[in-house]
Amino acid sequence: MKDQYIGDIGDYGKYGLLRYLISNGINIGVNWYYTKKDKTGHGSINKYLNDENFRKYDEKLYDFLKTIAFRNDKKLKIVENSGLFGDTAFFGECVDIKDRDNWFERSVKKLSGKDLIFCDPDNGILGTKSKTAKDSDKYVFPDEIKNYYNDGKNVVYYCQRARRTKEKWEKTLYEMKSLPNAKIIPLIFHKGTQRAYIFVVHKQNAEKYENLISSFTSTNWGNLFEYSRINNTPDPNTIHPIMGYDKEIYVKPTVKNPNIIVGEFTYIAASNFENHVTHHYDFIGDKLIIGKFCQIAAGVEFVMNGANHQMNAVSTFPFYTLQGWNMRPPEFSDLPIKGDTIIGNDVWIGQNTTVLPGVHIGDGAIIGANSVVGSDVPPYTIVAGNPARELRKRFDNELIDLMLKFRWWDKSIDEINSLIPILTCSDLERVKKEIKSRL
Repeated sequence: MKDQYIGDIGDYGKYGLLRYLISNGINIGVNWYYTKKDKTGHGSINKYLNDENFRKYDEKLYDFLKTIAFRNDKKLKIVENSGLFGDTAFFGECVDIKDRDNWFERSVKKLSGKDLIFCDPDNGILGTKSKTAKDSDKYVFPDEIKNYYNDGKNVVYYCQRARRTKEKWEKTLYEMKSLPNAKIIPLIFHKGTQRAYIFVVHKQNAEKYENLISSFTSTNWGNLFEYSRINNTPDPNTIHPIMGYDKEIYVKPTVKNPNIIVGEFTYIAASNFENHVTHHYDFIGDKLIIGKFCQIAAGVEFVMNGANHQMNAVSTFPFYTLQGWNMRPPEFSDLPIKGDTIIGNDVWIGQNTTVLPGVHIGDGAIIGANSVVGSDVPPYTIVAGNPARELRKRFDNELIDLMLKFRWWDKSIDEINSLIPILTCSDLERVKKEIKSRL
């Protein structure tokens, strides 16, 4: 932050955000990442102060900035002493390139009693650049955010989009996602140069900050700010979970037939799931029920009960379904109805598999490619062939029982995210210990 930026349109949004958080009980410490004034002319976007339409966002703040923005002697101290920011603590030492570690430690000490640390560098997060690169004083280092965070603080830092492509910008927004149990919440300011205020909050504080940011963007400020959820957490209502690839879809948000019930995050390698469900007639009323997190390969077909013909009479021809013939159907009990088809959770169904009517496939099962599944498959069992037959159990009985009790797929997204190291671990004895400790 430089003195010359005071009163810039971005400054108005920044102070407005801070004042809103303060008014809702957030105890804030600000590290200005102060740097000396330069001759670039940056910080001169203040024409909004001649437009009364901007006053509606925060009248008191607008009037204050109007008195200071055009002064040649404007200083951050004037902002700090304005009375607009309650008991906010400010660290305004100029960034010390030669002794940055000690400079940073002084900031930690100065802001120690605060819950949320706001970092306000000129440009944003350093990313892959070297700490000794030119203009490194204009950036916050990832290690500095990490240090604040590991000290128990929630952090929000400023970041310009600059010339980043969409893909690089989205990556930048989530630069700190590897911090343990951290929730990343980008708040985008889109008046003038696009910039973000990126919140890095502890898991136990995530709901509070999400609600605060959502309510902030529901005020007039929502005209200038956008709460960005891009890539923040997996969204079960996303249709195409792989960016730029339309040959794979999450099934649940695409299904229109009420007799097809699919859990969240189940996907198929196709662009239309219902085309893979055949002979599914309303007058029969059978259901296809699929759990969460199932993986369905290309070419899989779910054959429903409408494919079965009456076999206890002298003809199997389905007269009653075809126009022009006597439409009197046989007794329902004479039709070979096998009931609902039910697929469990975390089931992997291989390419070109056919699942016949009324089959039940248990949680965690794997169906080999090109199989025809005509009978039930127990949980955590691998089957393959035509007809599909059991090849082996995936795990011993102890681990299968633990997994069926643990039911990871029913947990929250945040908890599943934290469980990924366990769910993808090949040391099964370690997995047993971890699951037992969590049951």
